[in-house]
Amino acid sequence: MGALNRVGDLFYRGDEWERAKAAYRQVLAQYPTETTRTAAARLALAEILYREERFREAIDLYEKELDLRSYQDPIYSSHGRLHPKVRRLR
Repeated sequence: MGALNRVGDLFYRGDEWERAKAAYRQVLAQYPTETTRTAAARLALAEILYREERFREAIDLYEKELDLRSYQDPIYSSHGRLHPKVRRLR
C-alpha cells in the first residue's frame, strides 16, 4: 500500500494526474480498512480533484475522511485550508 501511495505521489509531482488518481484509487479499492495510508491516498486524491475543480467529489472525499475521526484529530487543521474555498458550494 505504501508503495502505491508513493507511486501516486510521484505521478502527482510529475503532473501526471490521471496516473496519480489511478494509483490512489487502487489503494482505496484494495485496502478498504481505514488506515493512515488509505487516509493519505484519499486526501491526495481529493487534492487532485480540487485542483481539477471537481469540488463536489473533493468535498465528498474530505468529508468521508473527517467522518472517521474525532474532532481532536490533527487532520482538521489541514482540512481547514480547503474548506473556506469550497464552503460556498455546500
